[in-house]
Order: sequence, then C-alpha cells, then structure tokens
Amino acid sequence: MTFDNWYTQPGFCRYLDQTLHLPYVGTLADDDQVILKSGLQRLDQFAEHLKQEHLVALKDGRPPVFKPITIPCKGRKERYYRYCATHRIAKFGQQRLVINYRQADLSDSPVFYISNRLTWQAPGITRIRRHRWPVEVYHEEGKAEGLDQYQLRDFQAIERHIALVAVVYSFLNFAQNNGRFLRSQKGRQPRP
Repeated sequence: MTFDNWYTQPGFCRYLDQTLHLPYVGTLADDDQVILKSGLQRLDQFAEHLKQEHLVALKDGRPPVFKPITIPCKGRKERYYRYCATHRIAKFGQQRLVINYRQADLSDSPVFYISNRLTWQAPGITRIRRHRWPVEVYHEEGKAEGLDQYQLRDFQAIERHIALVAVVYSFLNFAQNNGRFLRSQKGRQPRP
C-alpha cells in the first residue's frame, strides 16, 4: 500500500503493519521528526544537515550522501537523488526512511517516505510511492470533468456511472501511453 501524508498516521500504519501484516510506503511531512542520538530533529532540518554533508563530501572527493537512482515510469525514466537508511521516526518507531531530491544539486525541496519493510531499498520504495501520483491525477481530472457533480437517481446508478467512467478513463489513458497500441493504430482509417 502507498499513501500520502494525510493517511501516514501512526495508528493507521500500526494497523496495517501489526494487524493486517501489509507492507506500506507512506509520505511524511517536513515537520515530522526523526529520533537521532542527539535527540529529536525535524525531517527538513535532518535533510538540510545531510545535504551539507553531501556537498562537503563531493568537494572533498568522498562518496556522496545522496546517490542517484532511476525509476521507470510510463515508458520514461525519472531520476532522483536519494538517502536511504533505517531510523526511528517519532510516533512511528523503526522505519525505512527515504529522502529524495529531483535536482542533482539538491536545490529543490526533499520528499520523505517511510516503509515498514526495513530491508527495502530506495529504488523500490520510490517506485511504489510513485504509483500514488496517477490516483491523484485521476481524482483531479474526474472532479474537473464534473464527475462529482452528476445527478443520478440512486446510489446504484452513481456506482455504475463512476465505474463506467473509470473504465473508459483507464482505457484511454492506457491507449495514450501504450506504444504497441499506438503503432498498430498508425495509418488506420477511421470508420464512417
């Protein structure tokens, strides 16, 4: 399972882990805290500290703190610069923490992911979390098209309408991103 920071709550994560025994990837906010030997530190401050270590390491010719990874997504490759280690996260306990930047110089804002699978690595965690974005896009596009404003007679009719819209949306999205399908359609004449 993967979810944004609204759902990344200690009780929900414990329920997924301890009751349902499901792996998850959650998103943390800048002000969530990591527990270090020196005490609690906000994640944005921790990332800034790691960034400074990274820049000094590069300057001194030592291995970088943030290493590049490439994630396949819809036929493209996305590049991230990641830090990945197991840490104690306040209110969550032991978690696999991933901090990702998009820019090689780490000039953008970091994103913070956690997972209850302590042996998972950054590419897998990032790839899983990356699957969350199409859900957001679908939700926003559906609302923009008035999906949430249709007036139907009863709940069953609403369910059917949403299901059909979801199927059509999925097929159109698949067709648009499927090279084999697009090649097979090239040169075809539309039917009258």
